This record gives sequence, C-alpha cells and structure tokens, in this order.
Amino acid sequence: MLRPVPALRRERLAAFLAFAALGAALFLYMKPWTFGGALNDDWAYLLPARRLAETGRLRLTDWASGTQVAQILWGAFWTKLFGWSPGILRCLTLLLALSSGLMLSFLLEGAAEPPAARLLAGFALVLNPIALPLAVSFMTDIPYLALLLGSLLAFRSALTDDRESSWAAGSFLAAAAYLVRQTGLLIPLAPTALLLLERRLTLRRAAQAWSIPAAALLSHAAWFHWAHGPTWASENYVWSATLARLANPAVFGAEALWRLFCLLAYAGLFCLPGSLGWTARRRTWRGWAAAGAFLAAGMAVWARRGGLPYLENLFAPSAVGTLTLSGAAFKPAGFLAARWFWMLATGMALAGGALLSRAALEPALDAGKERGPGRGPSALRAVGRGVSPAGRGAFLLAVCALFQVLASLLGAKYFDRYVLFFLPGAIALAFRGAWGKFRLAAGGAVLAAAAAVSIAGTADYLAWNKAKWDLGLKAVSAGLGPGRRPSALRALGKGVGPAGLRPPMIIAGFDWGGYWGYEPAMESLKKAKPLSRIGEWEWQSVFPAAAIMSWKPPERVPWRPVAAESYATPLSPRRGTIYLYAPGAPPPPAGEGRKRYNALRTGG
Repeated sequence: MLRPVPALRRERLAAFLAFAALGAALFLYMKPWTFGGALNDDWAYLLPARRLAETGRLRLTDWASGTQVAQILWGAFWTKLFGWSPGILRCLTLLLALSSGLMLSFLLEGAAEPPAARLLAGFALVLNPIALPLAVSFMTDIPYLALLLGSLLAFRSALTDDRESSWAAGSFLAAAAYLVRQTGLLIPLAPTALLLLERRLTLRRAAQAWSIPAAALLSHAAWFHWAHGPTWASENYVWSATLARLANPAVFGAEALWRLFCLLAYAGLFCLPGSLGWTARRRTWRGWAAAGAFLAAGMAVWARRGGLPYLENLFAPSAVGTLTLSGAAFKPAGFLAARWFWMLATGMALAGGALLSRAALEPALDAGKERGPGRGPSALRAVGRGVSPAGRGAFLLAVCALFQVLASLLGAKYFDRYVLFFLPGAIALAFRGAWGKFRLAAGGAVLAAAAAVSIAGTADYLAWNKAKWDLGLKAVSAGLGPGRRPSALRALGKGVGPAGLRPPMIIAGFDWGGYWGYEPAMESLKKAKPLSRIGEWEWQSVFPAAAIMSWKPPERVPWRPVAAESYATPLSPRRGTIYLYAPGAPPPPAGEGRKRYNALRTGG
C-alpha cells in the first residue's frame, strides 16, 4: 500500500541504515581495496580507464562488446581523483551494488509489506553468488544494474508527479546505461508500456522518456563510426555472431528454450527467500500448470544432464567467481566441491523456479489496503484496468526484466551473470504481497544461508586471485639484481625477471593474460592482418609460454616447480597453494638476487 510520507521516510531511513551496516561488514571482511589485479575480463575496462586518465585519449578495448564509454569515463574520473588503483574502483563497484539493493527495496514500496520484506528483497539482489563476485570487480554488470534501477526509480516518480525533473533524471540514467551496455536503450520501454496501459501516453511524455537515450544513441554511433573506428568485437561479434544464430531458426529456438529454463532455475534459486511461504490471493490452474511444467522439465534435465551448474562463468564447483587456473580439483573449496551441495542447490533451484513460475501467473495476497486510486498491489494487471500506484514499481521491474531477457536471448553467448538483469523483475514477482511471520522467518533463514555461501565464496575468490597475482609479480621481479626495487605493479610488459621472464609469458588465466598481454598482442596482430581475420583467442599465442600457474601439486605436472604462494580461505581450514612451473629451472641469480630467488621457490 502507499504509505503516509513520514512513515515512508522512516522506513527508507531504516533501509538505508541496514544497507550501510551490511556494506560496512562486507568491506571490513573482504577488504576489496587490497587486491590490485584483474578479475575475469574487467581488465578490458580498467586499462582504457587508466589510459584516459593518464593521456586524455578515449580508446575502447577491442575485446568488450558493450558500448563501454560510461564505464571508462567513470573509472577515469576516480583515477584522476585518487590515482591509479583497481582496488578503489572495486570498492566503488561494491557501493553501486549496495545502492542497487536499496533502490530495489524502494521500488517495491506498496507491493511488498511489511518493510522487512522489502529489505530482504534488496539483500537477495546483492547477497547471491552471481552479484557479489561481480560487486568486487570492475565489470560493467553492477554499474549497469545500478543505472537501470535508478532510471526505473526516477521513472516511477515521473509517472506519479509528472515533473520535468523526474522524467529528465530517468531518461538521463537510461542514456548512461546505454553507454555502458547497448540494452540500456530498452529501459524506457517499461514506463512507455505503463503509460499505454493507463492510457496516458502522449507525445510530450514519450519525448521526455526517449529524448536523451535517443541522443546518446545517435551521438555514440556518430563518434564510433567517424572518430573511433571499429573494434574486434564490433567487427566479428556484436552483429555478425547474432545474425549467424538467427540464420538457423531451429537451433536458435532450441537454445532460446534452454536459456529460458536456465534463467528460471537460477532466478528461482536466488529468489527462494521470497518464494517460500508465497500466498496467492486466488489460486488458478495457470499458476499450478506453469509450476508443474517447469518442475517436469527440470527433472528431465537433471536426469539427462545432471545438476547445477548449467551455465558457466561465476557459480561453479569449487568456486564462486571465475576459475582461471588449472587444477581446480586440488583447490581447497570445502562444501563448494561437495556433491551434496550441488544436489541440494539443484533441488532448491527447481523448486524455486516452479514457485516463481506460479507467482508470475497468480495475483499476490494483498499487501494491505491502499491509500489512493486503484486496488491491490499485484505487479501485472489486465490491459485496460491500469496499474495501481502501489504496483507501479513492481510493474516497471517486471516489464524491464522481460525486455532485458528478450535481448539476452539474441546474443551469441550466454553466461550465468546475465541472470542478474532478470533478477530485479523476478524478485518483484517473488517478494510481492503480504508477508506473515512464517514467510519472514523462512525467507530470512534461506537468505542467511545464501549470504553465507556468497560471502565466503567471494572472499575465497579474492584470496586466491591475490595469491596468484602476488606469485606472478614476484616471479617477474625476482633476480633483477642488487640495488633494484621494482614496484608491485610494473609498467605493462616491462618487468623482466629470471631468463627474461615477462608477465604475458606466464600462463596464469584469462585475466592475467588479458591485463598484461591483450593490447600489445592485438596491436601486433592488427598490423599483420585485418580485424575480420583475427581469431577470438589468437592474441594468446603472440607471446611464448615460459611459465604456468596451477593448483596442481608438483608430482602432477611435468614442468619443474620454481615458485609457490599459499593463501588462507574461509571455505576450508586447509591453506591453498598455487604453484609456478617452468620447462627448466633458470640459473639462480647472484648476491641478493639469490636470496630473493630462493624465497620465491619456497613461497616466501
């Protein structure tokens, strides 16, 4: 229901304080500022941001397929302010993730009661094993999500008060989202759809919603075409790979169904705190039929393909976060490596997906009597009856999620992190309605378990990546000779260690290789051939492999171990160890270098 203004302000203040407390706990426990390397492919945005801050030159990376501009400007601004520090940029991303959860709780005002239910909904968006590892990176996913939710929040205000400033804010944030990822252009479709349902769409309101995103689209297209020029991704991936998929309707249809199933399974798992105890105002055969159909499909998939994970990238056996080293079977992972955990997660995902399917097709039990026109807080209403003021936020979330999903079905690749853009709409469906004591208790317990998995897994993700980067940088800097003290992060490709070892010559995962070697490798390849003839992974073969990192112990690797780095993980009482191997041991350097080299070999 719509709350009196003083009560609403108190509830918002309480939500803000709750998220501030959560943020303080996450910062103090995970310490994201202590890690200065790259995670997954966030190097594709870190490097252009640093270049823009230091040289004033805006140049997109060839790797990324998004529009990138706003992400790079964001990173360059803070780099100018605080100096070059990937750790600070990660802290800012975590703040954006917390802001996203807070904005989601605001959008559900009137659709989920009491306020504790909305707080659980906001926490569910942040404390899952997809969002949290992204929140400690410089990937575009979290900034895009924050812009999307901020735009919807502004549009909800505009639909209520019809102020120019509210329309301008929503339109501006949608344009900024477009300048991070192309799908940001779809955000104004949500308020447009609501205006159509309420029969209030006019040329003026349409212009207010669409003018700034349209200007951003045209300006970016002109700049990219006339000033910047094509990238490898724009030439080989963005449109060509998508059109190639659409050229085979049968294959595209089968893949689209598979992606939709995975989307519901993952979203069902992350929305389970809201789905448990969900009570329909009126049970319908459609809701039960949808739940039964999904459950039957899920059991068939489980019998044929096994359990989770079904999508790759962030949520996988042995790790939360992207695994980039070989030998994951030797990584201390505790319950994340246990078969029972993944069987339990699969069962919960199927149950959650079934409950979410049912919730999408049945009206929720009223959250309370509403103050103002309209009835009931259900997210989706029949055409012509309009949407109640209390249900506008949930409606915008659901419609926006629908368009984001449709766009993701067209892409050539589909990773588990793409579920994140559907999640706010799924949460709006799962968490709406009236919450009794049982639902609050059950939802809180499930959310606490999910948060424990996500926080421990993300802390482990940062720990082993820090160990990996420390090991690689020690290997590069060892043996430089007495009197030389290389900094922890040397200039790209210029750190030379034993036998001329340079960072791109170490096989240490996609993130390490991309950070140190992608741009110089692509410059070399672009001089030799046109973009259309460069393979997706061809850049990895430009530098010779002189060393490799792995969790595999020495008796499992034919190369000779030359270094090791251990780390503590919250997943296991056993410390993890990452080894550095080389085809042959380099000659030990003399003097002080010998001591450093010996310490390196033993992990000191």
